[in-house]
Amino acid sequence: MKIAVLGAGGTMGARVMRVGQNAGHDMVAIDPFHDDSPSRLSNAPKVDVCIDFSHPAHIDSLLEDAKKFGVPLVIATTGYNEEQSDEIEDASFDLPIFKSANMAYSVHVFKQILADYAKALEDYDIEITEHHHRYKLDAPSGTALMLGETINDALGGNHKLNSGSRSGKRNDDEIGMSVVRGGNIVGKHDVMFASAGDVFTLSHEALSKDLFAEGAIKAALYIINKKPGLYDMNDLIKESRHK
Repeated sequence: MKIAVLGAGGTMGARVMRVGQNAGHDMVAIDPFHDDSPSRLSNAPKVDVCIDFSHPAHIDSLLEDAKKFGVPLVIATTGYNEEQSDEIEDASFDLPIFKSANMAYSVHVFKQILADYAKALEDYDIEITEHHHRYKLDAPSGTALMLGETINDALGGNHKLNSGSRSGKRNDDEIGMSVVRGGNIVGKHDVMFASAGDVFTLSHEALSKDLFAEGAIKAALYIINKKPGLYDMNDLIKESRHK
């Protein structure tokens, strides 16, 4: 399969290139920040699918090119604003698009576990702490927001994600979110459930960024023959379970 990688010169893009090549795929580098690489999908050789590990600023040109040439997308970039998220959803009426804030399969298993625990512990205070390397741009991370939204949905959708500064007592309808940035931490997410009588924490930690690259390749293989629509890791998990 011929796979384009938008943002191939970045840390994650380079890993996807290497993981894909090791798996026997024909990888095409697209890097808007380097002159020796095509800056847009439209300037690259014909490809079967494109994995986006770049920056939200490139979404307009990526969607334009993908629709023009009928290229399925795997969007792994995070930090999109509401308008950009709406543009991606609109494009999914014309294209199969796989979008996930976290490409690790195990993180989505973790998400399902959290939904079950939240329902059983709805009277507990819930705090999410996410840890990443010092160069990560968005905060809270897309994964932390995804976990918070998962818990909120499990609790009926009436809670608020609090990622700002806190003063005074915590609110009953609050899911707290804290950010840690330092060193070369790949990614760690802790979810604490606390009551007056006990505290326990569920945690997921990525030990290598290859975890996300492997998930992105798996998503590319999944999305390539799908009908137009917006897909995520939950869809991939469901299909894998039925094979």
